[in-house]
Amino acid sequence: MPIDPVKHLGKLVKEARMQQKMTQEQLSIKSGVSLRHIANIEKAKASASFEIAYVLIRTLNIPADMVLYSEHSNHNELILQTVQLIKSRDQKDLKFIKNTLDNLIENLDDYKN
Repeated sequence: MPIDPVKHLGKLVKEARMQQKMTQEQLSIKSGVSLRHIANIEKAKASASFEIAYVLIRTLNIPADMVLYSEHSNHNELILQTVQLIKSRDQKDLKFIKNTLDNLIENLDDYKN
């Protein structure tokens, strides 16, 4: 069964906003999208134009593949949670996290073989 893109975007926006402990009003101020339109998008009562979707996705740091490849939704939720955990870190922390992930993935690949 195909996923309804209006419902999917609404769910992603709401989940990302809540994970960031942001109110709809705060998202409205930060993105420039009206509070009413955000509420309607989250409830799937309104679709978003490309421009509005783009602004919300960028404002909330939602990975684009989560929007476009919704069939991987469980996988995508883990990606979103991971992105939200590291997005506020400084450059030094990000380099450390990347090096750690590189090592973990290398060892995981060795372990699987």
